[in-house]
Amino acid sequence: MDIIKTSRGIKRTITNMGRFKEILTVLAKNGLSEVIYKMQLHRFFPSGGGFDEQKEKKERETTSSFAAKLRRSFEELGPTFIKLGQLLSTRDDLFEEEFLQEMRQLLDKVGPLPFSKVENQVEEALGRPVKDIFAEIEDTPIGVASIGLVYRGLLKDGSKVVLKVKRPSIDKKVETDLSILKFMATSLEKLGDEIKYISPTRLIDDFSNQLQQELDFLQEGLNLVRMKKVIDKIDEKEIFYLPQIYKEYNHRNLIVMEYLEGIPLSNPSLKNKKDLEEKLMDGVAVFMSSLLSEGFFHADLHAGNLFYLKNEKVGVVDFGLVGQLGKKARLNLLSLLYSLVNFDFENLVYEFLDVATYEEMPDVDLVIRDVKSALSPFVGLTVRQTNLALLLNSVIQVMSRHRVYLPRDWFIVFRALIMLDGLGKVMELDFDIYSILGKELSKSASGPFDKAYLQEEGLYLSKDIIALLRILPRHLRWFIRDRSRDGYQLKIKLGETDKSIKQLSSSFFFLAQCLLTIIFFTPK
Repeated sequence: MDIIKTSRGIKRTITNMGRFKEILTVLAKNGLSEVIYKMQLHRFFPSGGGFDEQKEKKERETTSSFAAKLRRSFEELGPTFIKLGQLLSTRDDLFEEEFLQEMRQLLDKVGPLPFSKVENQVEEALGRPVKDIFAEIEDTPIGVASIGLVYRGLLKDGSKVVLKVKRPSIDKKVETDLSILKFMATSLEKLGDEIKYISPTRLIDDFSNQLQQELDFLQEGLNLVRMKKVIDKIDEKEIFYLPQIYKEYNHRNLIVMEYLEGIPLSNPSLKNKKDLEEKLMDGVAVFMSSLLSEGFFHADLHAGNLFYLKNEKVGVVDFGLVGQLGKKARLNLLSLLYSLVNFDFENLVYEFLDVATYEEMPDVDLVIRDVKSALSPFVGLTVRQTNLALLLNSVIQVMSRHRVYLPRDWFIVFRALIMLDGLGKVMELDFDIYSILGKELSKSASGPFDKAYLQEEGLYLSKDIIALLRILPRHLRWFIRDRSRDGYQLKIKLGETDKSIKQLSSSFFFLAQCLLTIIFFTPK
């Protein structure tokens, strides 16, 4: 059933028609009413929604690009749409550079709130007054994001902390906006194959999953605790420092953790700092190990989430977005990255197809040819000459053109690798993630096949075989009992030999009739 056929249908899909109208009005005001009409969304409001046709025509004729109009609309529509723009800014595989640049302007477009505006929410999460726990909390946030705000505070025992507080009523706003975005994505895909290629519904589904994860501060606290265990295990040089979390104050809407005193790596004063460069070289190797060996990694390591601390360690914050890969997925990733590093085009495509999603199997030979063509400029370059971000995006773009898409978990992996490569460029540091990747692949390649791993896999295999042997007789007995209810039948079909058999059968029948006639009618 067409989701936009009746106003009753849209009301079942969208929980807040007032917000829906507000969104369409903002889009129209910023010169996007033509898209609204093409999607046939204007008809849900009396008199075309009250849009002025002459004004709309003038807006469409402005020199602003589609991307600029969309970016202005997202800024005005608030946190959910700003967050969506930030996600779109990472999709180099789907959008042109002009569009990406516009969306990147949304990274710092959310306004602050004084602590007094969120104090009631904090007390509700704590279950007691703020003054019972904190000696002081600064009113102006030191960090502002679409979902949360970060305030500096002091516990009564003198410990310096930060409070990450969810924006008031953000859950309900996000729920409403997501229902509208899902509806609009479905309508958008009906505009043609070019739009369907971008797959708006897939984008919004991925966005919804990511946003739900980031909205749960309890989950972020658990991510931090788990990440500390992983880092303690693999960070032999103790490069990284992760803040202590105060679990007793952790809530879906609140996190209280240790305040890290340091300089963000985005600060220009840290550029070309030799000792920091060496730490980051080793730090990237730690990240690779957490990805390939542990399957659990920080997926948002941009310069603003990393700090150079007074103890000369690298502090890490913001654990709302992490990546997780199971053993099988890590084996696939090892094979895929190994093929990428060695420019094994054929195996790269097959490994990609093993983990990707697609509606129908593409022409594999054609995909291999296109991947080879896209990556040929990189062949022969040294590791330091190779741009990893461009290399990865080239592969993703080719696969996307063939309607083959990475699942969200895998796209997070690729995005994290690209973000690390970008970190070096932003800081003008002379480290090469491509070279580090090659070394870590060699180190990790033998890991999945060590004695402990094979013993564990053998144990699971034995368990599965024993379970199968236990249930097989029972199911065989049920099958025979079910088949025997109406007796057994054996039907043999010989295909094209049926005609010959029928002719032979007729001949035998005629011969039998002749014999009977001779026996009964021949005079004695």
